[in-house]
Amino acid sequence: MGLAEKRKDYFSFAHRSDLQWEEENNFSRNQEDLDNAHLILMVPQGLEDAQAVLDHLKANQGIVVNLESLPREKARRMMDYLAGGAYGKDGQIQKIAASTYLILPGNVSYLDESRDSWASESYF
Repeated sequence: MGLAEKRKDYFSFAHRSDLQWEEENNFSRNQEDLDNAHLILMVPQGLEDAQAVLDHLKANQGIVVNLESLPREKARRMMDYLAGGAYGKDGQIQKIAASTYLILPGNVSYLDESRDSWASESYF
């Protein structure tokens, strides 16, 4: 493969079908994955609710966690625990409001098209 073909291959996917791209990137669209795609809203009342949040993450579901009802120190401890769980699932945590976080497993991507500065700050 010549340099021109490599450059074309790098900058363009026009010559590839979607099926080829999916196969090359181990991307699958099976019904089971789509059926399990949920975004869960949780408002923990105490540290004992952290396990329930991580159970959803373990099931590859995204979670919105609102920590407004927790005192500041307990909210910090909760986020430390959740951050460890998200790290274990190759996930990510995004702050989406003052005391609200979006926690996603590694197989889910997040795209924020807003221009708010707080949305671009990751928890870790």
